[in-house]
Amino acid sequence: MDAFLRLFFEVWGLALRDPEAYGSFLASARTDLRSVLEAGLRAAGHPPKKSRVLSTMYIAAFRGLLLDLLTSGERDRIDSAVALLSKDLQDFLGRPTEEEGPRRRRRGRP
Repeated sequence: MDAFLRLFFEVWGLALRDPEAYGSFLASARTDLRSVLEAGLRAAGHPPKKSRVLSTMYIAAFRGLLLDLLTSGERDRIDSAVALLSKDLQDFLGRPTEEEGPRRRRRGRP
């Protein structure tokens, strides 16, 4: 798995440096997984804009953890962080955001 991740991030770096040669990689790496997660969040009842923001945040956080794992080799720490991130995501997949009508709570109001 480490070899795959190293290659993935190496190609990502090459694509950033030479988008003409590797632009299709950048396009798919940027949108493929995010669009799947975004669709799941929308299916769970989240509004489109919030779904896009949440999917961007979770994918970026997960990629950051993968880079941290490759850099540090601290698998136990990273596994714990991934578990926490996954639980948080599962919570969002199971409930709409505060922007959803009747569930909305305002500061100072119950």
